[in-house]
Amino acid sequence: MGLILAIDSNARSKLWSDKCKNTRGRALEELIISRDLLIINEESDIPTFETIRGRSWIDFTICNKILAQNTRGWSCGEEESCSDHKLISFRIELGEGRGNVTQCPDKRYYINADKWGAFNTTLEQRLMEKFDCQVLENSTTIKDNAICHKVKQCTDIGTVVKEFISAITEACDSTFQVSKPSKRANKQRNVPWWTRELTILRKRHPLSGGGTKEQRRTLT
Repeated sequence: MGLILAIDSNARSKLWSDKCKNTRGRALEELIISRDLLIINEESDIPTFETIRGRSWIDFTICNKILAQNTRGWSCGEEESCSDHKLISFRIELGEGRGNVTQCPDKRYYINADKWGAFNTTLEQRLMEKFDCQVLENSTTIKDNAICHKVKQCTDIGTVVKEFISAITEACDSTFQVSKPSKRANKQRNVPWWTRELTILRKRHPLSGGGTKEQRRTLT
């Protein structure tokens, strides 16, 4: 089932292009991540909320993966809305050509900053191969332009996304070490009732090392 929410959040976070973050913003970030939702706001210099006391980007739109690929044209307009909030518009395109949701593999890597150069080089090579780019000059700018040109010629966005995911995965596999979950982690993942929300709550609990120092002293 598709899900989309347009929210006047009173929460601030750079995750939806605001200039700062507050407590409510942190809580909403955790909710969005734990529910596997996606923010469809486009970065804009136009604030979604503005008064004589200030301006902010507290209005945002989120959806699940089913609707993410069908949502287009998100914008925040400057026309009169009879409110302190700006008019936000977007469209949802439904039909036979909406494609399928791309599932990403649950694979993690040990990221080493010293290997970023090798990763970038490998990723560039993989993208050049997958989009059949023929470039004689060994220039990153020229190669990037060639890849962009090929991508713009593609009519199937689903194919483009799959090629990028494949190229990034191959570059990570050849550059970084794969992080294998421990037996304990596997057992926790196999419990059917365990959720991401419980993981967040456990990390906050004083007995797990979370919470404030005063809370931990009280429990000990």
